Amino acid sequence: MSMINVSMMLVALFVGFAIGMLFDHFWVTHHDEPSRHKRLDWHEMWERIRHQH
Repeated sequence: MSMINVSMMLVALFVGFAIGMLFDHFWVTHHDEPSRHKRLDWHEMWERIRHQH
């Protein structure tokens, strides 16, 4: 039971991450100038997460 809950939680996190990536991609594509700093912050956060492991 708990194994199913953990796997479902991981799937939900992955789906949310994918949706966030898609939303960020389309948002930056359609609104290039105002969101450039947000995209840089996103990549900086991703690099920080990757370097922790």
